[in-house]
Order: sequence, then structure tokens, then C-alpha cells
Amino acid sequence: MIPQLFSESKNAKAEEIKKFLPVSVNMSFRTIAPYLSACERKYIIPLLGNSLFSRLVSYYQNPFGNFPDKYSELLTSVQYALCRLAYWHGYDVMSVCLSDVGAGTKVAKENQLYRYQEENVKRSLKNEGFDGLDVVLEIVQLSPNDFPEYENNAHSLIKNTHVFNDIYNINDSRLVFLKIKYYITDVENIDLRHRLGNNFVEELFNCDEKLQKYAAIIVNIRRFIVFQALTQGVTELKKMPTEKGLVFEQNSEYTENQLSETELQYTVKLLSDKAERYMSAAINHINENRDLYPAYFNFVGDKAPLNTVYHRDNTNKKTFVI
Repeated sequence: MIPQLFSESKNAKAEEIKKFLPVSVNMSFRTIAPYLSACERKYIIPLLGNSLFSRLVSYYQNPFGNFPDKYSELLTSVQYALCRLAYWHGYDVMSVCLSDVGAGTKVAKENQLYRYQEENVKRSLKNEGFDGLDVVLEIVQLSPNDFPEYENNAHSLIKNTHVFNDIYNINDSRLVFLKIKYYITDVENIDLRHRLGNNFVEELFNCDEKLQKYAAIIVNIRRFIVFQALTQGVTELKKMPTEKGLVFEQNSEYTENQLSETELQYTVKLLSDKAERYMSAAINHINENRDLYPAYFNFVGDKAPLNTVYHRDNTNKKTFVI
């Protein structure tokens, strides 16, 4: 397995890797190469997409070609993240010596790390690696003209991490947003079009949000999309989207974030109810201003749905509804 963004010729004494990780000059490039290659496929290609990754590889092989200046920054950030993620993935195997008779330690007993020290090292490598991926995403998302190969989210009401984070806090993590984007796309392509109609959804995608008729409903529609996407994501993942590991990892390391069945049902209902309330608020406004939204009424006809959330005044009632 040969990595494409690091090369053996540049790492006779780990020179290239040492720019990003304080490793020994005696470290063999062939030892870490399989993990670098695996992490390129597991993290970098899904993050950038095949087209931009291929373009970045071309830059690495020939930096004097016709590339925007931002490619240097992008390559540096990708290599920084790759080194840490590769060492994190390969840490347990690279720390031992394998032979026909089994596995043994590479260092003398008195020089071995305590268990908690090893765990701290691995945790640091993982966290710094994922933080590095967040930086990579920031670079390509903030410079769309330099990276036209990167698939952006222009045709969406939830265009970026900040729009999502303003509605539901994910600590501004682009990685978490990248995972949830899958569900956002589903909601916009299926749920939203089912509720509002294709023509009206396309109108919203391309509207001038400064116009009052759109400003009055767009915020609640965005909130519907976010909470409906969270409903789908939590239902499938059975976890809350707050751990960066959720972006790429689905294994026992993250079982502490798993929701119990009771918690799962409660959370899904809570998120779903919020989504419906926001959609109902938007539809109520549309119904009250029929002349402003002809595309919507061309879709629903004369049987436009009313508020889908049930409200009741519980005052002086023996039973109550919430």
C-alpha cells in the first residue's frame, strides 16, 4: 500500500514526516506507509472527493504546475492530519515486534510507557488528526474559487456549518456537519419537497432572503430541515452528533455515546416534534398570506394543510395535553 501524499524518496530519515510529527529519524517509512495509504482512502478522499484529491496529488507530484497558491496550504494541512491519523491507527501494531512466535515489545521494560500514557498519546493523535481535518475543510470551503472541484452545498438551505450551528450546536465542527449533511440532503430532496412541492422548494433555494415574504418563513423552514435531519441521523446512528468520531467511525470505541432504547425514543420524538412545530409555523404564515406564495398553492391546491401541531388550552381541565 503506497500513500500518494507522502513518498519514500522524501523520507529516508523521516524528513517529510518530521515536519508534522516528532518521530525518530530511525523510523522506517515502510512501517507507517500502509497506514498513511489507508487513512488517505478512509478520511481524505471522502472529505475532499475524488476530483479534488486527484488534483492535490498532482500538486504534490509537481508543485510548479498551474495551481492556485492555496494548494500549498491545503497540502500542508492534509499531511498534518494524515500523519497523526496514520500513527493513531497503527499505534498498537507499530509498538510491538511481530514474529513467527508471536508479538513482543520493541523497548526495554523500564522504558515502556504506562497504560494511561499510551492512551493519552493515542487520544492526542486522534483529536489533533480530526481537528486537522476540520482545518482542511475550512480551507476548501472558504476558498471555493481556488478549489472548484470541491462539491459545495450551494443548492441547499443549509449551506454550511455555521448555518447549522446557529440552529443546533455542534461546536462549529465541519466534520460533524459533513456527516449530518447526508441527512440534510435527504430531507431537502424528499421530506421538504413532499411538504412544499418541487417548484416552491426550488424557489426557496434561489430566493432573495432579504425580501420580507421569504424572510418570514425561511428561518422556520431551515429549522425544520435541521431537526428533521437530526431525527433521521439519531434514529440511524443511535447516537447524538457531537463526537467527531461519528463522522467516520462506527465501532466499539464510541459505545459510550450510544443512546439506550428509552433515550433514543425520547430523543427522536423530541427532535421530530420540534421539526413539525417549525414547519407548522411556516405553513401557518403561508396560509395567512396566500397571494405571496402561488407556487406552494399550485402544489397543494385548495386543500392546503393547516397547522399540524395540536394545541389545547389546559386551563381548568381535568386532563391536559402537552
